[in-house]
Amino acid sequence: MKIKDSERLWWTVGAILTIQGFGSGITEMLWGHSFGVAGLVIHYGAPIWTSWVVGALGVAGIGWAIRLGRLAQPKNAAASR
Repeated sequence: MKIKDSERLWWTVGAILTIQGFGSGITEMLWGHSFGVAGLVIHYGAPIWTSWVVGALGVAGIGWAIRLGRLAQPKNAAASR
């Protein structure tokens, strides 16, 4: 099965946001320091919990990529095996 460009984009964006958001949230919780996209947003005045929202958006992006992949599969693919 070939991965479409839109699906690949959602996987990439989802993975980056998940790692950046949850990684920054955990780092903030343990060491009081943010990094990445969430760190920049927090530096400019956003609340600390913003990093968890960024991570959740990443998980949503990965979920959307999975959905796109399932929609791209033919309906009879399982039956033809």
